Amino acid sequence: MAMSKNECQVLCYHDEVVPLRVVRFNGPTAGKYFHGCSYWPYKCFEKDTKIADLEMNINMLEEKVKKQKEVISKQEDQI
Repeated sequence: MAMSKNECQVLCYHDEVVPLRVVRFNGPTAGKYFHGCSYWPYKCFEKDTKIADLEMNINMLEEKVKKQKEVISKQEDQI
């Protein structure tokens, strides 16, 4: 499919040109065109799961810090 002078290229969040795709599922949008990232779903979900894992680690570390502060506070009260 050749691009005319008036068409522009669409870039995804990976800064790459996204291909024009066709909806293949039955339904009201079947046969319609859309621009979809070449990395879908692989790199897209990979990034989301890494972020979720990091957020979970942060929450666990914050809980540990909170518990340690409580222990320190109790020990200071005993002194």
